[in-house]
Amino acid sequence: MEAGKQALRNINSLSLFSNIEVNPRPDEKNEGGIIVEIKLKELEQKSAEVSTEWNIVPGHNGRPTLASIQPGGTVSFEHRNINGLNRSIVGSVTSTNLLNPQDDLSFKLEYVHPYVDGVTNPRNWTFRASCFNSRKLSPVFTGGPGVDEVPPVWIDRVGLKANITENFTRQSKFTYGHVMEEITMLDETSSICTHGVRALPNGGLSMNGPPTTLSGTGIDRMAFARANITRDNTKFINGAIVGQRDVFQLDQGLGIGSNFPFFNRHQLTLTCFVPLKQVEEGVGKSPPPVLVLHGHYGGCVGDLPSYDAFTLR
Repeated sequence: MEAGKQALRNINSLSLFSNIEVNPRPDEKNEGGIIVEIKLKELEQKSAEVSTEWNIVPGHNGRPTLASIQPGGTVSFEHRNINGLNRSIVGSVTSTNLLNPQDDLSFKLEYVHPYVDGVTNPRNWTFRASCFNSRKLSPVFTGGPGVDEVPPVWIDRVGLKANITENFTRQSKFTYGHVMEEITMLDETSSICTHGVRALPNGGLSMNGPPTTLSGTGIDRMAFARANITRDNTKFINGAIVGQRDVFQLDQGLGIGSNFPFFNRHQLTLTCFVPLKQVEEGVGKSPPPVLVLHGHYGGCVGDLPSYDAFTLR
């Protein structure tokens, strides 16, 4: 049973098949043995999809009506299993107005090339490259306790990442590569924001607070190296996860970019799943109660901009 489950996990991890059918039957040549026949249906290699969202609000007469004729949604496409070697290109574009994308446009394009050294090499190196953009609220430039709501500052990133992953086991791996980003700080009107808000003694707010970027212009460009090592020996016991998962990540500035930033940013995440009771493993057996211990440490030193610093919230 465990060998069959492991085989299914291996097949599922490829993400190549839309349907997996398992047919076990007795092995006539080996008494007590079982032959498992697995039938697979491959996913379509090329696909495209458009999903839209329409906002509906009550009208004057109580009947629902469209809030806007501008459809929002996502356009996505993917090309799987290129040349039969599980290489893939996946992309998506999202906007609240697909007819006229504005500042809220977000996109991601990713190319994955597994088995860089060949399918027979046990190292199983994987090359991955992606370009992206994202936008989120800055956790630094916000009002503190007792301060009224202040204008938000948004972090807009456009970047390119490329890395190599070496799999030690199916769950433990080492990843290293480079990241290049352009970061723009924006206010609530999507204009470039060079400084944060500073509280005045009289209770007012001034827009000449600390600079939002290293360059002081509201726009930073930088390149840095990134490494990530994951040690994972977790497993399932009757559906409950037990074991330990440790992740260490290091970002090292290379002195390339706005004001030549040289910094070190590191973080360590430790998660331990401790079974509180020994149970018998098997189909239909109850899972053990599990105690989860989780810790996260982060530190940084050097010319690290405020939007990449750790905050306590």
